[in-house]
Amino acid sequence: MSADGYVYCQGRLDDVYKQHGTRVSVTEVEAAAHRVAGVHAAAVIPPGDPLAGATLVVVADAEPAEVLGRLRALLPAGKIPSSCLIVEELPQGERGKLDRARLARMLAVR
Repeated sequence: MSADGYVYCQGRLDDVYKQHGTRVSVTEVEAAAHRVAGVHAAAVIPPGDPLAGATLVVVADAEPAEVLGRLRALLPAGKIPSSCLIVEELPQGERGKLDRARLARMLAVR
């Protein structure tokens, strides 16, 4: 809020982000990742910098390069995350839903 009382929005709070000039839905990328053979769970962390790419975090029986390679068959090139990390499990909240904020904090520590 400015000193004059105006409210300015500085970014989206939903699950849509821009990556290399393309509008990308977190839900769309996660759904495609779930269709990749060997992926058991997936989450996307949108980029903090619009010029950077998103990070795909998966619980998988495959290597990161394999996951991204298989994802290229399912999504347009502009929607492919820049990186992929394999983890043992994705953090969940009390109701069993993905805790995206905790996951982002975990990645910041790496």
